[in-house]
Amino acid sequence: MSKPRFLPVFVVCSLLTACASIDKGDAAKLAEEGKATTQEVVRKNDLVAESFITKNQWQLVQRQLRCSDYKDEVKCISDSSNSADEKILVELSESTSSYLALLNKTSIALNKVYDDYYKLATYDDTEDIKSSAKDSIALTNQLIGAANKLSGKQFSPVAEERSEKVGKGLGFIANTYRNHNLVKYNQALCDMSDGLLYGIKTMNEKILPAHYQQIASMKSSISKYLIKTGIVSPSNALTPLVGQVMPGVPMANPYTGNNRKVVDSAAATYLKATGSRQDKLDLAERNKSITDLNKLMDDHVKLGAVKRKEITTNQAAAARF
Repeated sequence: MSKPRFLPVFVVCSLLTACASIDKGDAAKLAEEGKATTQEVVRKNDLVAESFITKNQWQLVQRQLRCSDYKDEVKCISDSSNSADEKILVELSESTSSYLALLNKTSIALNKVYDDYYKLATYDDTEDIKSSAKDSIALTNQLIGAANKLSGKQFSPVAEERSEKVGKGLGFIANTYRNHNLVKYNQALCDMSDGLLYGIKTMNEKILPAHYQQIASMKSSISKYLIKTGIVSPSNALTPLVGQVMPGVPMANPYTGNNRKVVDSAAATYLKATGSRQDKLDLAERNKSITDLNKLMDDHVKLGAVKRKEITTNQAAAARF
């Protein structure tokens, strides 16, 4: 009777990710962190998308108010709508909308992979994550390609074969096989999060500064027209400030006589200051997504058997936004 034959330990280890080991409890915690982080990214993406809708609405209002000074108001609006500058803005808006939609799809898909990674860590559901990872990798690589075009830089795509490799191992060794999948997807998730991070950084550098500057300009322009037409008085514009400085104290009517010039100046300064403060808040919100994703990827590294992408000379600039 022949003796049973076993694969040498070093062969098993080489097939199953070089004997790397991941604690299932830690993997589940990381999956929950990934779900929370990507959910927050989706929420912020929605806020950015809403701000683009707001800008488009304000643009129409601004055009209407500006043309109200012209004798032929209809012709003014028509000329403004068909101007070369307007067409460029429309094209930029359409391309930006496509990029934002792709960014949001990528974030949602990655959130699904983290959800499936949690299932893998808690009760070894491999089939769901095989499917969701394949979809997420495809979207991430689309986003990376779009970001490369916007930034003029190069960031390497996520290896598509990674999702194919997962699940092909020594299935008869259940616990070791699950660990094999946890290790593989830990790296894949880190790579996909890295791609999402690059997409967000590109948006923050190439899209949002001009976008928020346009909003600030429109806000200032519309405010002037509203005050000029008497819809809003400068003293009304100062009401929030008075409420902050002297809560509960009603305003008098300061917009009379010699006070007009002072009130006009104060209102203009206050409106500019509030716009600047909002810009800083928006910037802080955008930067928090970057901080959270960086922490998430660092936690992937801590979980084990993961290396973040090597940044080439061309990619180094892309990482420093």
